[in-house]
Amino acid sequence: MHKITLYTHFIMKNSTTFTNFKSIENQVNLKFNGKFFNTLKVLYKTFTPKYTFNVKTPTEPCIYLCRHLNLHAALTIGKCATFDLSPYVFNVFTNRKTCFSHFYNYTFSKRCKKNKFHALFPSILGSLFVPLICSKAHIIPVYRNNCEAFKTIKASLDALKSGRSLLIFPNVDYTCKTQNGNHDIYSGFLCVEKLYFKNTNKHLKFIPLVIDDKLKTVNEKPPISFSGNEPFTKELAIVSKKIADAIF
Repeated sequence: MHKITLYTHFIMKNSTTFTNFKSIENQVNLKFNGKFFNTLKVLYKTFTPKYTFNVKTPTEPCIYLCRHLNLHAALTIGKCATFDLSPYVFNVFTNRKTCFSHFYNYTFSKRCKKNKFHALFPSILGSLFVPLICSKAHIIPVYRNNCEAFKTIKASLDALKSGRSLLIFPNVDYTCKTQNGNHDIYSGFLCVEKLYFKNTNKHLKFIPLVIDDKLKTVNEKPPISFSGNEPFTKELAIVSKKIADAIF
């Protein structure tokens, strides 16, 4: 199953406009990771279970997709990946003020069921470090406001054209850690294919990743691509279902 976000058709109808938008490279850090971020990666990798990254280094930019697994996938792939990836991250985590608000009013109060007093300290701590990590991790900010969604698509296109591959966790129910539950995925990110093909005359490869916690491995599945033989809206639904089937 798949879920096409509201901005999908808007982006498709205005692809020329988005292609000509002024570069927003300030939204995606294309420089090498800083010492702070590398130090955190080493520490996290040292004190957590070791995973083997059974994924070939890409010869051209592509998009990797994996279930979120309530942050488990992001942390696991982040520590064991053997090449740089630009992950999709909710834009509220890139700013200390919005990060604190999200942690305090939702993450720790509603999800973790903490009262306002007990939610305060972890929210402050999280808002100090998370935006700093995001600023060093080549992230692509994800805007859930449909009026700003083009920023995510444009930043994605900029990263791909510069040679960087993306990492996306598209499942709607990101808290689910099992095979049961909601298998719907967001598919708005597939609009990048339309713009990438227009700029490069090449189809993107969407590569599903699966984490095996028993064997402690991250494994890739065969790539999924658009053929270009069907109308984009029709093929988008087909590709979206193939991705959902592969990551679940």
